[in-house]
Amino acid sequence: MSSQEQSLKQLRLKMSEWMVLYEQLKETATLSKETATFLEQIRTVMPAINKAILAINGGMSREQGKTVDATTLEAAVGKGGKNKKVDVLLVQKLLNKKYKADLVEDGLYGRNTLNAIVKLQKKIFNGWADGLISVGGKTWKTLSKGVAVEQNNT
Repeated sequence: MSSQEQSLKQLRLKMSEWMVLYEQLKETATLSKETATFLEQIRTVMPAINKAILAINGGMSREQGKTVDATTLEAAVGKGGKNKKVDVLLVQKLLNKKYKADLVEDGLYGRNTLNAIVKLQKKIFNGWADGLISVGGKTWKTLSKGVAVEQNNT
């Protein structure tokens, strides 16, 4: 692994940690305007960092592993789901690829992932949404139909 790739991965990891903390705190804690602005800027640059890591690796991150068919959801994702990291990551990738959701692909379930799920469900179900993607359910079938994505092995 090149030092450039390693630095980008370390940066992405640290930024992902900050975003998780931000999601946990922004409803219950008062953040300074500077801190909130900084964390929103991090959210904005994460997709570019992910693309840079992929570009360094010739389009496939070693961390992500092989490309698999998107029919491998193991457990429910979303409100009330198990939200396993591998499943959340797969859902994030599919939402980004098919619906341009602009989610950070980190496998961490949070408000942005939930909002993207709800938006998709409202589109599918004419305004109804429960925020949960069940294994084999209509939301999952619609999301995964005809798409292969890179699956994270972690």
